[in-house]
Amino acid sequence: MLIAALLFAISVPVDEIAFMKGGEVWICDHDGTSAALLVDDAGFARPLTWSPDGRFLIHWGHASGKWDLYRLELSTRKSLNLTTKLTGGSRSPSFSPDGNQVAFVNDGEAAGVYVTSVDGTGLKRVSLGGYRDFPPQWSSDGERLVYAEQLDGSAMRLVLATISSGEIKPFASGYDAVRLRSREWLVVSSVTDGGAMMKVVEEESEHVWEFRDHATRPVSLARSPSGNQLALGDGNEVVIFSFLPPGDPLRFDLKGKVKSVSWSSDGRRIAASVDGESSEVWLVEVESKTVKLIAEGEWASIRPRKP
Repeated sequence: MLIAALLFAISVPVDEIAFMKGGEVWICDHDGTSAALLVDDAGFARPLTWSPDGRFLIHWGHASGKWDLYRLELSTRKSLNLTTKLTGGSRSPSFSPDGNQVAFVNDGEAAGVYVTSVDGTGLKRVSLGGYRDFPPQWSSDGERLVYAEQLDGSAMRLVLATISSGEIKPFASGYDAVRLRSREWLVVSSVTDGGAMMKVVEEESEHVWEFRDHATRPVSLARSPSGNQLALGDGNEVVIFSFLPPGDPLRFDLKGKVKSVSWSSDGRRIAASVDGESSEVWLVEVESKTVKLIAEGEWASIRPRKP
């Protein structure tokens, strides 16, 4: 029995989860142990973004009187302001698939969607548009971005931008998107009763097929590392949809409003941020279908493991 327990412990890797607690950035193991303070002066709780290899973590900061994006190197604890040259606020970062670039939205004098190298060089404005609450999403080859922009009134649409050429074209009506496969995107659009519709849109053919209606607006769409599943927050639940093979969705009730979800590198776990009587971080074990409260905090994000 002892040998079996040891083998099980070795075979199940430890995941690290970063999260915000007030104006601080913390990290802990997936069971809530080994908690450590990473940043003590972030100012406000905002989403956290890992590089694909887990080397860097981007957090927002307001020390200069505007929103900036800071890249923290975990091994050295050294921090770099990626957006110090821009006026106005910089928000909603996302790493390119190879981890070498960061896209984000700025609302300053030269507002738009920007791309910068991970070392802060090569800053480039990709477009004049961009809605600050939704991170630009990268294509699988790192050559294009899909981002949201607000039209007249409250209408939202998604735009496809080619980074090298600057070509921009309307892509679909909606406010959020996540890449499914090479040129297929799951798009979320609002409907008149306050709910939402999810649909799959192909880049080239512009073929659209409806995926699912939602009574509420889903939040924090996250594709699994395998690409076969999609997790999102739906009211008090984390919902997981399977594409390959298709099946009934898995639902996990976390007793409070889910506002973010994040997959582990092997797809076994999801970290979820929940707003209830307080802000909490929950762990969902997908295979065993169990949930556990692990910390007080918000904007939980699981650190990717090195390939």
